Amino acid sequence: MTPELERIRELKTSAKNQRDRGIKGYPRALASLREAIALGEEAVQAPLPELAARSAAELCDCFGLTGGIERRWADELEGEDRI
Repeated sequence: MTPELERIRELKTSAKNQRDRGIKGYPRALASLREAIALGEEAVQAPLPELAARSAAELCDCFGLTGGIERRWADELEGEDRI
């Protein structure tokens, strides 16, 4: 596994751990995912098809995690903050 993919997976794991802390962990989880997405977007440009494909799969997972965390965060808020 390449260092880029390893780092992306570490960031995803960190994001999941932060997500599991609840509303206090959501901002840090999203920050980790933004970093992972930036790395993934660079890695997708790799000239090696296998690395590009793996990076694309990791990117998809990162975007899905981001959406899930944003949904959970919204579900836990009330009133104007929820919107």
